[in-house]
Amino acid sequence: MLLAVEFEKRVFTVWLPSASVKCHFDKFQRMSAPEEPFLPWHWEVNVSIQLQLFLSGIPGEQANVPYMLIEDANGEFIEEIKSLNSVEQCLYRKSDWFFANKPSDIWKYLINGSIYDPRGHKGMNKRYKCQQCAYTWWSYFGYLKKETGKKLYDSMQDILAYSVLIDLSPKGEWRHGFWTDDMEIHARFQLDGIHLLISQHKKTGESLWVEGAERAMAYVAEHLMDQFDDGSLWFLHDSTEHQDRRTHFHSTLFGKSPGNSLCINTHVQGLTVLHRLRQAIPQKPMYAEMLEKGVTALKRVLDHQPADPLYRIFLAIWMKIRKKPKSKAEIVMHAVMTRSIIKVFWPVRRQFPRLTYPGGWIDRDLTISCFSENYQVTNLKDFLTLYKQMPLPWLLPYIKNNVVALRKFLSQFGLANALEASPYYIEFLDVLYMYDKEIGKIDEEEIRKSQEIIYRQTGGSSVDWVASELVSGK
Repeated sequence: MLLAVEFEKRVFTVWLPSASVKCHFDKFQRMSAPEEPFLPWHWEVNVSIQLQLFLSGIPGEQANVPYMLIEDANGEFIEEIKSLNSVEQCLYRKSDWFFANKPSDIWKYLINGSIYDPRGHKGMNKRYKCQQCAYTWWSYFGYLKKETGKKLYDSMQDILAYSVLIDLSPKGEWRHGFWTDDMEIHARFQLDGIHLLISQHKKTGESLWVEGAERAMAYVAEHLMDQFDDGSLWFLHDSTEHQDRRTHFHSTLFGKSPGNSLCINTHVQGLTVLHRLRQAIPQKPMYAEMLEKGVTALKRVLDHQPADPLYRIFLAIWMKIRKKPKSKAEIVMHAVMTRSIIKVFWPVRRQFPRLTYPGGWIDRDLTISCFSENYQVTNLKDFLTLYKQMPLPWLLPYIKNNVVALRKFLSQFGLANALEASPYYIEFLDVLYMYDKEIGKIDEEEIRKSQEIIYRQTGGSSVDWVASELVSGK
Protein backbone atom coordinates (compact mmCIF):
# COMPACT_ATOMS: atom_id res chain seq x y z
CA MET A 1 0.00 0.00 0.00
CA LEU A 2 1.27 3.48 -0.94
CA LEU A 3 -0.09 6.69 0.57
CA ALA A 4 0.62 10.38 0.14
CA VAL A 5 0.32 12.08 3.54
CA GLU A 6 0.54 15.78 4.40
CA PHE A 7 1.69 16.68 7.88
CA GLU A 8 2.52 20.20 9.08
CA LYS A 9 2.67 21.40 5.45
CA ARG A 10 5.16 18.69 4.50
CA VAL A 11 4.30 15.86 2.11
CA PHE A 12 5.38 12.29 2.83
CA THR A 13 5.09 9.01 1.00
CA VAL A 14 4.11 6.16 3.31
CA TRP A 15 5.05 2.69 2.05
CA LEU A 16 3.23 -0.15 3.80
CA PRO A 17 4.70 -3.33 2.27
CA SER A 18 2.67 -6.54 2.19
CA ALA A 19 5.10 -8.24 4.53
CA SER A 20 4.80 -9.35 8.11
CA VAL A 21 6.36 -11.99 10.28
CA LYS A 22 5.58 -13.56 13.63
CA CYS A 23 8.83 -14.47 15.32
CA HIS A 24 10.71 -14.90 18.55
CA PHE A 25 13.98 -13.15 19.41
CA ASP A 26 16.38 -14.77 21.84
CA LYS A 27 18.63 -12.79 24.19
CA PHE A 28 21.23 -12.52 21.41
CA GLN A 29 18.65 -11.11 18.98
CA ARG A 30 18.69 -14.21 16.84
CA MET A 31 15.30 -14.84 15.34
CA SER A 32 13.23 -17.99 15.05
CA ALA A 33 9.83 -18.37 13.46
CA PRO A 34 7.06 -20.56 14.91
CA GLU A 35 5.70 -23.54 13.00
CA GLU A 36 2.53 -21.55 12.33
CA PRO A 37 3.80 -18.09 11.34
CA PHE A 38 0.39 -16.92 10.03
CA LEU A 39 -0.28 -13.42 11.27
CA PRO A 40 -3.74 -11.84 10.65
CA TRP A 41 -3.25 -8.10 10.13
CA HIS A 42 -4.31 -5.19 7.96
CA TRP A 43 -3.88 -1.44 7.73
CA GLU A 44 -6.86 0.89 8.25
CA VAL A 45 -6.67 4.28 6.61
CA ASN A 46 -9.12 7.01 7.57
CA VAL A 47 -8.06 10.32 9.09
CA SER A 48 -5.14 8.39 10.55
CA ILE A 49 -3.24 5.21 9.67
CA GLN A 50 -3.85 2.35 12.07
CA LEU A 51 -2.60 -1.21 12.21
CA GLN A 52 -5.07 -3.92 13.11
CA LEU A 53 -3.15 -6.94 14.35
CA PHE A 54 -4.32 -10.23 15.84
CA LEU A 55 -1.39 -11.95 17.53
CA SER A 56 -1.66 -15.20 19.41
CA GLY A 57 1.16 -17.54 20.30
CA ILE A 58 3.60 -18.50 22.98
CA PRO A 59 4.97 -15.85 25.36
CA GLY A 60 7.80 -13.88 23.84
CA GLU A 61 6.64 -14.06 20.24
CA GLN A 62 6.52 -10.74 18.43
CA ALA A 63 4.83 -9.37 15.35
CA ASN A 64 6.96 -7.40 12.92
CA VAL A 65 5.14 -5.35 10.29
CA PRO A 66 7.37 -3.00 8.26
CA TYR A 67 6.57 0.49 7.07
CA MET A 68 8.61 3.24 5.45
CA LEU A 69 8.09 6.99 5.74
CA ILE A 70 9.79 9.21 3.13
CA GLU A 71 9.59 12.98 2.77
CA ASP A 72 8.40 13.33 -0.82
CA ALA A 73 7.27 16.81 -1.81
CA ASN A 74 6.86 15.98 -5.49
CA GLY A 75 5.49 12.46 -5.17
CA GLU A 76 8.56 10.92 -6.85
CA PHE A 77 8.87 7.97 -4.49
CA ILE A 78 5.28 6.85 -5.04
CA GLU A 79 5.92 6.55 -8.77
CA GLU A 80 9.28 4.87 -8.21
CA ILE A 81 7.78 2.19 -5.98
CA LYS A 82 4.68 1.65 -8.13
CA SER A 83 6.33 1.39 -11.54
CA LEU A 84 8.91 -1.37 -11.96
CA ASN A 85 10.70 -2.11 -15.21
CA SER A 86 11.99 -5.48 -16.40
CA VAL A 87 15.37 -5.10 -14.65
CA GLU A 88 13.62 -4.52 -11.32
CA GLN A 89 11.61 -7.72 -11.75
CA CYS A 90 14.39 -10.17 -12.67
CA LEU A 91 15.34 -12.90 -10.22
CA TYR A 92 18.87 -12.48 -8.90
CA ARG A 93 20.44 -15.06 -6.64
CA LYS A 94 23.54 -15.85 -4.64
CA SER A 95 24.08 -19.32 -3.22
CA ASP A 96 21.16 -20.38 -0.98
CA TRP A 97 20.82 -17.13 0.97
CA PHE A 98 20.07 -14.30 -1.47
CA PHE A 99 16.88 -14.14 -3.55
CA ALA A 100 15.66 -10.87 -5.05
CA ASN A 101 12.84 -10.97 -7.58
CA LYS A 102 11.72 -7.43 -6.83
CA PRO A 103 12.92 -4.63 -4.53
CA SER A 104 10.24 -5.30 -1.91
CA ASP A 105 11.79 -8.71 -1.23
CA ILE A 106 14.11 -6.80 1.11
CA TRP A 107 11.36 -6.97 3.75
CA LYS A 108 11.94 -10.73 4.04
CA TYR A 109 15.42 -9.86 5.31
CA LEU A 110 15.11 -6.45 6.96
CA ILE A 111 13.36 -7.25 10.23
CA ASN A 112 13.30 -5.16 13.39
CA GLY A 113 15.93 -2.83 11.92
CA SER A 114 18.51 -5.52 11.05
CA ILE A 115 19.27 -7.74 8.06
CA TYR A 116 18.75 -11.42 8.87
CA ASP A 117 20.10 -14.40 6.96
CA PRO A 118 17.10 -16.40 5.69
CA ARG A 119 18.67 -19.69 6.77
CA GLY A 120 18.82 -21.40 10.12
CA HIS A 121 21.52 -23.96 10.90
CA LYS A 122 20.12 -27.44 11.39
CA GLY A 123 19.59 -27.98 15.11
CA MET A 124 19.68 -24.25 15.92
CA ASN A 125 16.78 -23.10 13.71
CA LYS A 126 17.64 -19.45 14.38
CA ARG A 127 18.24 -16.69 11.88
CA TYR A 128 21.13 -14.39 12.70
CA LYS A 129 22.09 -10.85 11.71
CA CYS A 130 24.05 -11.20 8.50
CA GLN A 131 26.42 -8.60 7.08
CA GLN A 132 27.03 -10.80 4.03
CA CYS A 133 23.34 -10.56 3.12
CA ALA A 134 23.36 -6.83 3.86
CA TYR A 135 26.31 -6.18 1.56
CA THR A 136 24.69 -8.14 -1.28
CA TRP A 137 21.43 -6.20 -0.87
CA TRP A 138 23.45 -2.95 -0.76
CA SER A 139 25.12 -3.92 -4.05
CA TYR A 140 21.79 -4.97 -5.59
CA PHE A 141 20.18 -1.62 -4.79
CA GLY A 142 23.24 0.15 -6.18
CA TYR A 143 22.76 -1.75 -9.42
CA LEU A 144 19.05 -0.82 -9.58
CA LYS A 145 19.95 2.82 -8.89
CA LYS A 146 22.40 2.81 -11.79
CA GLU A 147 19.92 1.11 -14.13
CA THR A 148 16.85 3.19 -13.24
CA GLY A 149 18.11 6.42 -11.71
CA LYS A 150 15.56 6.04 -8.89
CA LYS A 151 16.40 7.85 -5.67
CA LEU A 152 14.56 5.16 -3.71
CA TYR A 153 17.48 2.78 -4.15
CA ASP A 154 19.94 5.36 -2.90
CA SER A 155 17.81 5.64 0.26
CA MET A 156 17.64 1.86 0.63
CA GLN A 157 21.45 1.65 0.50
CA ASP A 158 21.64 4.22 3.28
CA ILE A 159 19.15 2.29 5.41
CA LEU A 160 21.19 -0.90 5.01
CA ALA A 161 24.45 0.86 5.82
CA TYR A 162 23.04 2.45 8.98
CA SER A 163 21.56 -0.90 10.01
CA VAL A 164 24.96 -2.61 9.76
CA LEU A 165 26.78 0.24 11.48
CA ILE A 166 24.30 0.35 14.38
CA ASP A 167 24.64 -3.41 14.85
CA LEU A 168 28.43 -3.10 15.14
CA SER A 169 29.44 -3.41 18.80
CA PRO A 170 31.66 -0.82 20.54
CA LYS A 171 34.42 -3.44 20.50
CA GLY A 172 34.10 -3.80 16.74
CA GLU A 173 32.43 -7.17 16.19
CA TRP A 174 29.23 -8.52 14.75
CA ARG A 175 28.29 -11.76 16.52
CA HIS A 176 26.40 -14.49 14.66
CA GLY A 177 25.73 -17.70 16.57
CA PHE A 178 25.00 -19.65 13.39
CA TRP A 179 26.35 -22.84 14.98
CA THR A 180 26.26 -22.35 18.75
CA ASP A 181 24.83 -20.37 21.63
CA ASP A 182 28.37 -19.14 22.30
CA MET A 183 27.63 -16.58 19.54
CA GLU A 184 30.67 -17.40 17.49
CA ILE A 185 31.82 -14.84 14.92
CA HIS A 186 32.18 -15.86 11.29
CA ALA A 187 35.02 -13.87 9.75
CA ARG A 188 33.59 -13.81 6.24
CA PHE A 189 30.40 -12.14 7.47
CA GLN A 190 32.47 -9.66 9.49
CA LEU A 191 34.63 -8.92 6.45
CA ASP A 192 31.58 -8.34 4.25
CA GLY A 193 30.31 -5.87 6.85
CA ILE A 194 33.62 -4.00 6.49
CA HIS A 195 33.29 -4.10 2.70
CA LEU A 196 29.83 -2.52 2.99
CA LEU A 197 31.09 0.27 5.24
CA ILE A 198 34.00 1.00 2.89
CA SER A 199 31.59 1.10 -0.07
CA GLN A 200 29.24 3.45 1.78
CA HIS A 201 32.22 5.70 2.60
CA LYS A 202 33.19 5.67 -1.07
CA LYS A 203 29.62 6.63 -1.97
CA THR A 204 29.15 9.43 0.58
CA GLY A 205 32.61 10.56 1.66
CA GLU A 206 31.37 10.64 5.26
CA SER A 207 33.94 9.70 7.87
CA LEU A 208 31.65 7.67 10.16
CA TRP A 209 31.65 4.78 7.68
CA VAL A 210 35.40 4.39 7.44
CA GLU A 211 35.67 4.84 11.21
CA GLY A 212 33.28 1.90 11.62
CA ALA A 213 35.27 -0.14 9.08
CA GLU A 214 38.48 0.52 11.01
CA ARG A 215 36.88 -0.48 14.31
CA ALA A 216 35.66 -3.74 12.78
CA MET A 217 39.05 -4.43 11.18
CA ALA A 218 40.84 -3.79 14.48
CA TYR A 219 38.67 -6.50 16.04
CA VAL A 220 39.56 -8.90 13.23
CA ALA A 221 43.27 -8.17 13.64
CA GLU A 222 43.12 -8.91 17.36
CA HIS A 223 40.71 -11.84 17.47
CA LEU A 224 40.36 -13.43 14.01
CA MET A 225 43.92 -13.60 12.71
CA ASP A 226 46.74 -16.09 13.26
CA GLN A 227 50.49 -15.63 12.84
CA PHE A 228 52.80 -18.08 11.09
CA ASP A 229 56.36 -18.76 12.21
CA ASP A 230 57.73 -16.38 9.57
CA GLY A 231 55.60 -13.48 10.87
CA SER A 232 53.05 -13.68 8.05
CA LEU A 233 49.32 -13.44 8.87
CA TRP A 234 46.31 -15.66 8.20
CA PHE A 235 42.60 -14.87 8.63
CA LEU A 236 40.71 -17.47 10.68
CA HIS A 237 37.41 -18.82 9.41
CA ASP A 238 35.60 -18.08 12.68
CA SER A 239 36.16 -17.44 16.36
CA THR A 240 35.86 -21.14 17.31
CA GLU A 241 39.19 -21.82 15.62
CA HIS A 242 40.85 -20.57 18.79
CA GLN A 243 39.41 -23.63 20.53
CA ASP A 244 39.53 -27.39 20.00
CA ARG A 245 36.78 -27.55 17.41
CA ARG A 246 35.75 -30.73 15.66
CA THR A 247 38.22 -31.30 12.85
CA HIS A 248 39.73 -34.43 11.36
CA PHE A 249 43.08 -33.50 12.85
CA HIS A 250 44.93 -30.58 14.41
CA SER A 251 47.92 -29.19 12.60
CA THR A 252 50.66 -26.73 13.47
CA LEU A 253 51.90 -26.46 9.88
CA PHE A 254 53.89 -23.24 9.35
CA GLY A 255 53.74 -22.62 13.11
CA LYS A 256 50.03 -21.82 12.96
CA SER A 257 47.70 -22.40 15.90
CA PRO A 258 46.28 -25.98 16.02
CA GLY A 259 42.65 -24.94 15.44
CA ASN A 260 43.36 -22.81 12.36
CA SER A 261 41.82 -24.80 9.49
CA LEU A 262 43.56 -22.67 6.81
CA CYS A 263 40.24 -21.86 5.12
CA ILE A 264 41.29 -20.37 1.79
CA ASN A 265 38.23 -18.32 0.78
CA THR A 266 37.98 -16.46 4.11
CA HIS A 267 41.66 -15.56 3.99
CA VAL A 268 41.48 -14.26 0.42
CA GLN A 269 38.37 -12.26 1.29
CA GLY A 270 40.34 -10.71 4.16
CA LEU A 271 43.07 -9.66 1.72
CA THR A 272 40.51 -7.90 -0.51
CA VAL A 273 39.32 -5.94 2.55
CA LEU A 274 42.87 -4.91 3.48
CA HIS A 275 43.48 -3.77 -0.09
CA ARG A 276 40.43 -1.50 0.04
CA LEU A 277 41.35 -0.13 3.47
CA ARG A 278 44.83 0.63 2.17
CA GLN A 279 43.26 2.60 -0.68
CA ALA A 280 40.66 4.33 1.50
CA ILE A 281 43.15 5.36 4.21
CA PRO A 282 46.56 5.63 2.49
CA GLN A 283 47.96 7.68 5.36
CA LYS A 284 47.85 4.59 7.61
CA PRO A 285 50.60 2.14 6.55
CA MET A 286 49.37 -0.62 8.87
CA TYR A 287 46.89 -1.94 6.29
CA ALA A 288 49.54 -2.20 3.58
CA GLU A 289 51.81 -4.03 6.04
CA MET A 290 49.07 -6.47 7.04
CA LEU A 291 48.20 -7.03 3.39
CA GLU A 292 51.81 -7.85 2.52
CA LYS A 293 51.99 -10.35 5.38
CA GLY A 294 48.68 -11.91 4.35
CA VAL A 295 49.78 -12.28 0.73
CA THR A 296 53.02 -13.92 1.91
CA ALA A 297 51.00 -16.43 3.96
CA LEU A 298 48.72 -17.23 1.00
CA LYS A 299 51.65 -17.92 -1.31
CA ARG A 300 53.31 -20.11 1.30
CA VAL A 301 50.16 -22.20 1.76
CA LEU A 302 49.54 -22.64 -1.98
CA ASP A 303 53.18 -23.41 -2.74
CA HIS A 304 53.39 -26.18 -0.13
CA GLN A 305 52.86 -29.35 -2.20
CA PRO A 306 54.44 -32.49 -0.69
CA ALA A 307 53.79 -36.11 -1.77
CA ASP A 308 52.78 -35.27 -5.33
CA PRO A 309 52.49 -38.90 -6.57
CA LEU A 310 50.14 -39.83 -3.72
CA TYR A 311 47.82 -36.90 -4.35
CA ARG A 312 47.78 -37.61 -8.09
CA ILE A 313 46.48 -41.09 -7.33
CA PHE A 314 43.83 -39.81 -4.90
CA LEU A 315 42.60 -37.15 -7.29
CA ALA A 316 42.47 -39.55 -10.25
CA ILE A 317 40.38 -42.04 -8.25
CA TRP A 318 38.13 -39.27 -6.92
CA MET A 319 37.47 -37.82 -10.37
CA LYS A 320 36.76 -41.29 -11.74
CA ILE A 321 33.85 -41.81 -9.36
CA ARG A 322 32.46 -38.27 -9.70
CA LYS A 323 29.60 -39.09 -12.00
CA LYS A 324 25.99 -38.84 -10.86
CA PRO A 325 24.83 -42.37 -9.99
CA LYS A 326 21.66 -43.41 -11.81
CA SER A 327 20.64 -46.77 -10.35
CA LYS A 328 20.30 -47.92 -6.75
CA ALA A 329 23.31 -50.19 -7.21
CA GLU A 330 25.38 -47.25 -8.50
CA ILE A 331 24.31 -45.12 -5.53
CA VAL A 332 25.41 -47.80 -3.07
CA MET A 333 28.70 -48.40 -4.89
CA HIS A 334 29.36 -44.67 -5.08
CA ALA A 335 28.77 -44.25 -1.34
CA VAL A 336 31.06 -47.16 -0.48
CA MET A 337 33.88 -45.92 -2.71
CA THR A 338 33.54 -42.36 -1.43
CA ARG A 339 33.78 -43.46 2.21
CA SER A 340 36.74 -45.69 1.42
CA ILE A 341 38.68 -42.93 -0.32
CA ILE A 342 38.00 -40.44 2.46
CA LYS A 343 38.99 -42.96 5.15
CA VAL A 344 42.42 -43.37 3.55
CA PHE A 345 42.73 -39.72 2.56
CA TRP A 346 42.81 -38.17 6.04
CA PRO A 347 45.85 -40.06 7.38
CA VAL A 348 47.70 -39.13 4.19
CA ARG A 349 46.81 -35.47 4.52
CA ARG A 350 47.79 -35.43 8.18
CA GLN A 351 51.21 -36.83 7.23
CA PHE A 352 51.59 -34.73 4.05
CA PRO A 353 49.43 -31.61 4.50
CA ARG A 354 48.61 -29.55 1.41
CA LEU A 355 45.66 -27.69 -0.14
CA THR A 356 46.80 -27.45 -3.77
CA TYR A 357 46.48 -30.73 -5.67
CA PRO A 358 48.00 -31.85 -8.97
CA GLY A 359 45.94 -30.66 -11.92
CA GLY A 360 44.85 -27.40 -10.28
CA TRP A 361 42.32 -28.53 -7.67
CA ILE A 362 42.45 -26.35 -4.52
CA ASP A 363 40.62 -27.55 -1.42
CA ARG A 364 38.54 -25.33 0.85
CA ASP A 365 40.73 -25.89 3.91
CA LEU A 366 43.26 -28.24 5.45
CA THR A 367 41.55 -30.00 8.36
CA ILE A 368 37.78 -30.07 7.71
CA SER A 369 37.02 -30.58 4.01
CA CYS A 370 37.94 -33.30 1.54
CA PHE A 371 37.86 -32.58 -2.22
CA SER A 372 35.35 -29.76 -1.60
CA GLU A 373 33.82 -29.45 -5.05
CA ASN A 374 31.41 -26.55 -4.57
CA TYR A 375 34.14 -24.42 -3.02
CA GLN A 376 36.12 -24.56 -6.27
CA VAL A 377 33.74 -21.85 -7.50
CA THR A 378 34.09 -19.83 -4.28
CA ASN A 379 37.88 -20.13 -4.23
CA LEU A 380 38.21 -19.14 -7.87
CA LYS A 381 35.88 -16.19 -7.57
CA ASP A 382 37.84 -14.91 -4.58
CA PHE A 383 41.19 -15.47 -6.32
CA LEU A 384 39.93 -13.56 -9.36
CA THR A 385 38.66 -10.73 -7.15
CA LEU A 386 42.07 -10.46 -5.48
CA TYR A 387 43.88 -10.69 -8.81
CA LYS A 388 41.68 -7.91 -10.17
CA GLN A 389 42.84 -5.74 -7.26
CA MET A 390 46.44 -6.95 -7.23
CA PRO A 391 47.66 -8.73 -10.40
CA LEU A 392 50.17 -10.92 -8.56
CA PRO A 393 52.23 -12.86 -11.17
CA TRP A 394 52.66 -15.90 -8.90
CA LEU A 395 48.87 -16.18 -8.37
CA LEU A 396 48.06 -16.38 -12.09
CA PRO A 397 49.14 -20.04 -12.64
CA TYR A 398 47.02 -21.13 -9.68
CA ILE A 399 43.98 -19.39 -11.17
CA LYS A 400 44.53 -20.84 -14.63
CA ASN A 401 45.07 -24.37 -13.34
CA ASN A 402 42.07 -24.14 -11.01
CA VAL A 403 39.85 -23.05 -13.90
CA VAL A 404 41.05 -26.03 -15.95
CA ALA A 405 40.29 -28.37 -13.04
CA LEU A 406 36.82 -26.92 -12.45
CA ARG A 407 35.82 -27.02 -16.12
CA LYS A 408 37.07 -30.60 -16.38
CA PHE A 409 35.01 -31.60 -13.36
CA LEU A 410 31.86 -29.89 -14.68
CA SER A 411 32.25 -31.41 -18.15
CA GLN A 412 32.24 -34.83 -16.47
CA PHE A 413 29.69 -34.28 -13.70
CA GLY A 414 27.48 -31.80 -15.56
CA LEU A 415 26.65 -28.22 -14.55
CA ALA A 416 22.96 -29.08 -14.10
CA ASN A 417 23.87 -31.93 -11.71
CA ALA A 418 26.29 -29.64 -9.87
CA LEU A 419 23.56 -27.01 -9.43
CA GLU A 420 21.21 -29.68 -8.12
CA ALA A 421 23.86 -30.66 -5.58
CA SER A 422 24.80 -27.11 -4.55
CA PRO A 423 23.52 -23.58 -5.29
CA TYR A 424 27.14 -22.38 -5.10
CA TYR A 425 27.41 -23.20 -8.81
CA ILE A 426 25.09 -20.29 -9.65
CA GLU A 427 28.28 -18.24 -9.37
CA PHE A 428 30.15 -20.33 -11.95
CA LEU A 429 29.05 -17.75 -14.50
CA ASP A 430 30.79 -15.04 -12.45
CA VAL A 431 33.99 -17.08 -12.70
CA LEU A 432 33.70 -17.34 -16.48
CA TYR A 433 32.96 -13.63 -16.89
CA MET A 434 35.79 -12.56 -14.58
CA TYR A 435 38.30 -14.94 -16.15
CA ASP A 436 37.30 -13.74 -19.63
CA LYS A 437 37.75 -10.11 -18.58
CA GLU A 438 40.88 -10.36 -16.42
CA ILE A 439 42.86 -13.40 -17.61
CA GLY A 440 42.02 -14.91 -20.99
CA LYS A 441 39.27 -15.42 -23.53
CA ILE A 442 36.43 -17.82 -22.72
CA ASP A 443 34.48 -19.20 -25.65
CA GLU A 444 31.18 -17.31 -25.98
CA GLU A 445 29.29 -20.55 -26.58
CA GLU A 446 30.44 -21.93 -23.22
CA ILE A 447 29.22 -18.78 -21.47
CA ARG A 448 25.89 -18.90 -23.33
CA LYS A 449 25.29 -22.57 -22.51
CA SER A 450 26.21 -22.01 -18.86
CA GLN A 451 23.77 -19.08 -18.71
CA GLU A 452 20.99 -21.24 -20.14
CA ILE A 453 21.61 -24.12 -17.73
CA ILE A 454 21.77 -21.85 -14.68
CA TYR A 455 18.61 -19.99 -15.69
CA ARG A 456 16.74 -23.20 -16.50
CA GLN A 457 17.81 -24.79 -13.21
CA THR A 458 17.31 -21.80 -10.89
CA GLY A 459 14.99 -19.38 -12.69
CA GLY A 460 17.47 -16.54 -12.22
CA SER A 461 21.07 -15.45 -12.50
CA SER A 462 23.93 -14.48 -10.20
CA VAL A 463 23.60 -11.04 -8.67
CA ASP A 464 27.31 -10.34 -8.33
CA TRP A 465 28.27 -9.97 -11.98
CA VAL A 466 25.72 -7.19 -12.49
CA ALA A 467 25.88 -5.62 -9.03
CA SER A 468 29.13 -6.24 -7.13
CA GLU A 469 31.83 -3.62 -7.56
CA LEU A 470 34.36 -6.21 -6.39
CA VAL A 471 33.36 -8.76 -9.03
CA SER A 472 32.32 -6.74 -12.07
CA GLY A 473 33.96 -3.43 -11.26
CA LYS A 474 30.83 -1.66 -12.52
